[in-house]
Amino acid sequence: MNRNRLPKHDFYHIGYHKTATKLLKRHVFPQFRPEMDEAGLSLLSRDGLSGSLFEDDLTAPKEIAAVNPKAKIIICIRSQYTILRSMYWLYVKSSGHLTYAEFVKKAIDGQKFFYLDMADRYAEAFSPDNVLILLYEDLLSDRDRFVQRLIDFIGIKARATSIVFPRRPVNPTPSDGHIEFTRHLNHLPYKSSYALTKLGRAAQYGYLAFEKAYTKTFGRKSRRYDYDACNELIEQAYTEQNTLLADRYGLDLARAHYPGTETTPRLLVARHPG
Repeated sequence: MNRNRLPKHDFYHIGYHKTATKLLKRHVFPQFRPEMDEAGLSLLSRDGLSGSLFEDDLTAPKEIAAVNPKAKIIICIRSQYTILRSMYWLYVKSSGHLTYAEFVKKAIDGQKFFYLDMADRYAEAFSPDNVLILLYEDLLSDRDRFVQRLIDFIGIKARATSIVFPRRPVNPTPSDGHIEFTRHLNHLPYKSSYALTKLGRAAQYGYLAFEKAYTKTFGRKSRRYDYDACNELIEQAYTEQNTLLADRYGLDLARAHYPGTETTPRLLVARHPG
């Protein structure tokens, strides 16, 4: 992305990835548009501003401030236990070869999802009052309250209860089995020709049909990864950041089971919907 062409807006929604960004961009923010247009306000939703697969972008705050120093920032975060799982599927879809454990270690080494560092950079650039931090988990548990916080922050007259949501989840994470099958398929040169590409896609669809039958029979997605082993590493990496983030910005991360702040057994957290 060419940051020299970053357009000037009043509000910037920076993601993170896998925190219902597409849902907000395609279904929620467009319903704010009449009131925002009337008030002469504009909003840019671009999750790329939060960074890449393995690193957070800590340079974006200054670059946005150079465009509009009075901008207001919307950041949506998610428990590292579950966001890493969802991001792993995004990585595998992009032809990634790493195992889930290897992916988690690489993300931690790159200080990905160190939310405190990101929040502090934006608070420094725009002041804490101009930075709204929302929890993805609140969107799942209390959608109206989540949307109302957005409305109040933007300063429009819309009502949360009037916002229409799609009936089906947007971009859900598939089962472990489907992810692992796709990862192994990535090792094959099936994209080197049109015929092999079609064969690879047919194999994926065939396995997906099997997974759907499995889910219908057993009432759950197949589970193949040892999430508890990875969750120990995740807890060690993110506990200090999450504890300081909760205290500094008044966030109830314990209720949402963020690493280092929760008391719920890790096995239950690992089964949080992706």
